[in-house]
Amino acid sequence: MAESYNWRVAYKLESYISKSDTIEKCFSKRSVEEIIASLEQELSVDPKEWIVSAIKAMKTASPTNLKIFLKSIRQGRNQTYKECIQREYIMFSHAMRRTVTNDGVAAKLIDKTGSPKWDPSTLAQVTNEMVNKCFQEIEDEDWPCLNLPSKKKFISTTLLPARL
Repeated sequence: MAESYNWRVAYKLESYISKSDTIEKCFSKRSVEEIIASLEQELSVDPKEWIVSAIKAMKTASPTNLKIFLKSIRQGRNQTYKECIQREYIMFSHAMRRTVTNDGVAAKLIDKTGSPKWDPSTLAQVTNEMVNKCFQEIEDEDWPCLNLPSKKKFISTTLLPARL
């Protein structure tokens, strides 16, 4: 009887499962620079198109945002959903206030020149101080902090019908 429920899952060779060892090996590095170096090393041993694409995407992305995203992913592992949403809001707020980043965004998304001019332009120029600032609340009365309601208050005021 148990044999009838014993079956193998078929997956495509291009799926995450076939790449998981390389992904875990490369993306577990401590810094963006180390991740890219690890991908390049892996490419020299086992040339795969997805590795080429990953390296190209990372090398054309905003150096500042790469470091911010890596820190965010790592922080998110140990945060509650509410903390993650608040952290994302703070990061988004800082991104919207950085005009220099918007020049690179315009080059990639609007003008589609494919030649964004990021400032800072290299990973080495992005300091820990710059990254850490993007995780601090903005001290500006015109840019309020995100205050999420408690689950109980949200349900009682939003989802339940008003009492007559």
